[in-house]
Amino acid sequence: MSKTIFLLQIALSAMVLTGPCTTGFAQTPANRYKAHKNHRPLFSISYPEHLVVQEWPDGVILIDEKLSWPRDVIQVSNDAFPRGYFNYASIRVFEILRRAKRGEIKPRLTDFGSGIYRKIENITVDGYPAVKVIYDSIERMERAGESTPEDSGTQPPPIYVVSVYIKHHNKIWEISSLASSKAMREERALIFESILSTLKFR
Repeated sequence: MSKTIFLLQIALSAMVLTGPCTTGFAQTPANRYKAHKNHRPLFSISYPEHLVVQEWPDGVILIDEKLSWPRDVIQVSNDAFPRGYFNYASIRVFEILRRAKRGEIKPRLTDFGSGIYRKIENITVDGYPAVKVIYDSIERMERAGESTPEDSGTQPPPIYVVSVYIKHHNKIWEISSLASSKAMREERALIFESILSTLKFR
């Protein structure tokens, strides 16, 4: 199971981040970067040195140990749209999102959760086709007149998520960014885009 799906099981909410893929976030002394070469699956990234790499069978998670929630700042996985959670095969889900129009909402890609997928834009990552989307469960609940996580003391606080899905040969990869507030979302946007620009398949 991808770590993103695992967190969504815990959070039951998601939302987040728009805007074009950029290569900003200059590497100044305040945000020096380290390089990580993953051996299984094979890829490399550069990331701010204050983050800690945690390896998983399907990729890595970049952790900010100074935070309590969410500590997972960036996730990279080669197991996007895992079987059992989505209504279509992973490549089919990717194609649905790539062919969608900007801003188009794609509900019912999965029977898990109450969220929707909103298309942001098609991009390329290391020369491979990719698509940026947001997963938003809060908006759907509000449209339906249901209570949101903020209204209930029994549910965890909302999580703001943006994901980029990449078709690398016959595998769909995912790199995602998580945040617990709009302010954190904006703060992490530059980090996400900067790390995304360094992702290389080996």
